[in-house]
Amino acid sequence: MSNKEKNTTKRMDTKIWYLDNIRFILAIFVVAWHAANAYIGIGWTVTETHTSSVVYGLKTFFDAITMPLFFYISGYFALSSIKKRGSASFLKTKVNTIVIPWILVLLLITPVIDLIGKIATHSLNTGYFDVWKGHMHRMLQ
Repeated sequence: MSNKEKNTTKRMDTKIWYLDNIRFILAIFVVAWHAANAYIGIGWTVTETHTSSVVYGLKTFFDAITMPLFFYISGYFALSSIKKRGSASFLKTKVNTIVIPWILVLLLITPVIDLIGKIATHSLNTGYFDVWKGHMHRMLQ
């Protein structure tokens, strides 16, 4: 058996499966949360004309438990990761995998979503740069 196979087998033996299952369920909740935005009439590019208080209640439930549990599970594994790789490496990895993509999405993707929404609702009366500036202004308020 090669070293890679031994490491994979050891990892599979020590893996905490119920936390992976919880993360999978939470990911489904995130998808449902985003889908629900279209049916409650706020904060989404395209919305349904008939809103639903049931969907609003489900969205509130998903909102209340999903992110805190994701943070809890991440925190559960953070200390062992810091001990294994060191603080500097841990922070560098988190900046590269979370912070930089988040900033890029905020600066480049979300204004495009606003632009698509304005085009879809026939309310585009300016150019992309004006939409981008408006989006940044709303984001910084």
